[in-house]
Amino acid sequence: MLVSAVELFSLDPRIAAIFAFMVAVTVNYFLNRFWTFKIGKFTIFRCSYPAFVSIRLLGLGIRIVTMDILMVFAGMGKGYLYLLASIIGIFVATIFNFIGSKYFAFSKLFLHNSKDEFE
Repeated sequence: MLVSAVELFSLDPRIAAIFAFMVAVTVNYFLNRFWTFKIGKFTIFRCSYPAFVSIRLLGLGIRIVTMDILMVFAGMGKGYLYLLASIIGIFVATIFNFIGSKYFAFSKLFLHNSKDEFE
């Protein structure tokens, strides 16, 4: 998505990352809810999804700031080096996103009332 938006539509990589984020966040929510976190399928959707999106928005900010720093100060704004800046930004944001998901979005805080098996 990022490469398409940059190469086909001439969008700035930092803006294109926002569009890539919107597609990925919903897919990732359901993958994490049903596959990554055992407790996820027992959380209340209307609570855990907004929490998940909020964490991902913070992660997106971390990714974009990382990309910007690398593009401006490390010379990765030339040619296809923005891709490396993006990969590094994704790596940094992934660590933040996992921790936030585990300890907030898919935590006991948002469980249905039948949470006895998790205590």
